[in-house]
Amino acid sequence: MALILCGSISPQVHSHNLSLNTNTAEVAQVVTEQLTPGLPKTGSLPVADGTGKITLGETQYTVEYPGGGVKLVLEFHPDYPMNFFVRRNLPVTIEDNKVVADFGPLVVGTFSLPRDLPIDAATYYIAVRNYSPRAVNFTLIANLVGPPTADTVDLSFPPYNADIFDKLELGSIPIPEADTCSLGRTQYTISLADSVYCSSATGWGVSLRGDRPLKLYARLGQRVSVENGKVVADFASDSSTLGGLFFQSSSGSPAAGVRTYFIAVENCSSNTANYLLSFAPFIADLPDPGINSVFLEERELYVIGYFLGQPSIVLINGEPQKTRYGGVVYDRFFAQEVLIVKKANKKIKPGERVTINVKKDGCTTYPFQYVRPNS
Repeated sequence: MALILCGSISPQVHSHNLSLNTNTAEVAQVVTEQLTPGLPKTGSLPVADGTGKITLGETQYTVEYPGGGVKLVLEFHPDYPMNFFVRRNLPVTIEDNKVVADFGPLVVGTFSLPRDLPIDAATYYIAVRNYSPRAVNFTLIANLVGPPTADTVDLSFPPYNADIFDKLELGSIPIPEADTCSLGRTQYTISLADSVYCSSATGWGVSLRGDRPLKLYARLGQRVSVENGKVVADFASDSSTLGGLFFQSSSGSPAAGVRTYFIAVENCSSNTANYLLSFAPFIADLPDPGINSVFLEERELYVIGYFLGQPSIVLINGEPQKTRYGGVVYDRFFAQEVLIVKKANKKIKPGERVTINVKKDGCTTYPFQYVRPNS
């Protein structure tokens, strides 16, 4: 299933504007150290003072971003939990015991920039903070990644261990010929897995920004192409609505399979266009509907699992059974629901192995193998 949405799909970051009463003298006194792209920079911070007052490391680290279709990728590697903050063209500061930054607090991993327009040259400041009861050591790395040259860049499936926020891709499309549009050479592929069983949805949100008016296209199973002067695609949007394409996996499909979409950008302006594509993965934070345990008590079969609520039908070896809802029990994390099949002792012999499923909301849970005890 694919839905077209209009609007911004942006990472959840804390952004603060510089207020009018900022102490400019404090900004001027910041000690900075420039990062060389590709070279690790190590540092350390003493133990936090424990007073609750927020303080930053004495040194802030700067990196020069050249603009255009280049991507700046920052890597944060601390040996103990700490905070990193990033700000464009101004040092990170503290006002009223709050950190003033464009992004942060960041903890560990990678973070790509720029995340919004303009896509032009800038200086990024990186501040560090230790809030723990021990000294911390850290390594910073800044990498500049040029516009892609490959025909296809594969983003694959929504990652369960996604980067800090999302996957960011920057690129550039040259000036089209007069009175024509130019489709970017590089196309991006995203994939979704459809399941025949009940499963939580995963998805990709794709948003587009550019320094020129741009169009965004998606096509299932093959590259977006131009035929007889027209773009051939299944879905379209444009940078005026920030792209706004959303793709979601299906649960209870007639057959399991993988859907792969090709994403392309088109430049119809009279100038070279730089673009920013954000691929935001969506991963459900709740378990799939499914069976966790099955047991026979006297004549009744109890089927217990997540999200098995009414209306639901228990299947034994694929055969529907008269099912009664038995309420809720609780484990350490979630409520589990109970389904009861009456007179199941006559349908499952001692020592017999059967397959148990639950059918609900148009899908069937993953099979659960149950063996009735001999005694």
